[in-house]
Amino acid sequence: MPDIIVGLALAWASYTDHKKRIIPNYCVLIVLACGIWQAYPNISAALLSAFTMFIIFSLFWFSGGLGGGDLKLMAALGCFAGVLGAMQIFLYGAIPCIVYTFAQKWRKGVLQETLKSTYLSLKWCAMGQLKTAVQFSSGDSAPLGGWMFIGYLVWQAIGFI
Repeated sequence: MPDIIVGLALAWASYTDHKKRIIPNYCVLIVLACGIWQAYPNISAALLSAFTMFIIFSLFWFSGGLGGGDLKLMAALGCFAGVLGAMQIFLYGAIPCIVYTFAQKWRKGVLQETLKSTYLSLKWCAMGQLKTAVQFSSGDSAPLGGWMFIGYLVWQAIGFI
């Protein structure tokens, strides 16, 4: 039952993230509550997983690569699926997100420019000069909430195999 509720909450988060670029807090709280419900009586392990995911994804948030709603959603998914499960959900959602983003850049004819600036951003980040990294406008970003819904569906499908 919690799996279906989380799926519905992620579907709604996906919709609102796509339309308004915001993930409602109540979607995050539903996922968090389902994680606690599923983990009972070992609630401390679920909350530790949520905290771990929050710390890991805070690095992306501080660098500007992730929104606050995405950060909270990943922490809630950590509570629900554990650190390994949440990282798998992220991976299963991030791969098609990257493919889609590069396809959109290629279609617009700006893929080569994007790859050059991404390379420079990664190089500057590696050199510890995060402030000078190239930032893309919000119009160039893909709403991560929708991709996490896809990642969740793939994760659930793999779990049934």
